[in-house]
Amino acid sequence: MRPIVKEQINGRTLPLIMAHKGGTAYGRENSLEAIRKALEIMPDVIIEVDVRKSRDGVLYCHHGSVPFGVAAAAFFGYLSFAQIQKLIGQRDTLSAIFEAVPETAIVYLDIKDRSVTADDLKQVIGEHRRVWIAPLTTARHLKELRSVLGEEYAYAYNRPVLFPRRMMRRLGGQTDFLHSFWWNWNKDIVAEIEGHGAVYHLCQWFISTPRYVTYLDRSRYRGLFFSIYDLAEARQLSAKSDSSQQ
Repeated sequence: MRPIVKEQINGRTLPLIMAHKGGTAYGRENSLEAIRKALEIMPDVIIEVDVRKSRDGVLYCHHGSVPFGVAAAAFFGYLSFAQIQKLIGQRDTLSAIFEAVPETAIVYLDIKDRSVTADDLKQVIGEHRRVWIAPLTTARHLKELRSVLGEEYAYAYNRPVLFPRRMMRRLGGQTDFLHSFWWNWNKDIVAEIEGHGAVYHLCQWFISTPRYVTYLDRSRYRGLFFSIYDLAEARQLSAKSDSSQQ
């Protein structure tokens, strides 16, 4: 594990808690309203936002409903930011979100758009260093961003992988975090991935919360983070996690 990652998770209870889409229980997805409320409830929560880029170069935060809203959002890159807002309503820019989030908070950038460049991100991240760059695009895009942005940030290959050993070889140390489906979450694979210096994250897809909790002790990082909409769930998870260790 790189020192910058170790410093950011050191002393925090694992698994970390992530406010998915900024914490949609508290406002519109990826909105300043939701993010501010999430930080008020849990100051050390990880703020996850979905980053897209408009035709006129504005980085804005939007996920879209599953599945049709997400599919439609893939075409928003052909529209200006004003046109996008006219179509789907007000959306907050990534710049506005970084201005509102304290530098002590971890911000997880789920980058949905291959056209987002390192220069785009440099202009909005500013002095924040607790930023996890996590493109949901390609391994090549991840490498490109890291080669320009450098080692001041953490990086994640933001897709659960079917063949984790093969992906670690392909990434060649470019990722700090690797996402796992539950069926790839056994002690041998966990130990091997973590032996490469990456933190293995147990993805919540296709697995219930009670079952997820039973798997946490297979990693020293306890699945790394749990992504939720309502931070009240975090207290329930914490209680279940603690009881599983006893």
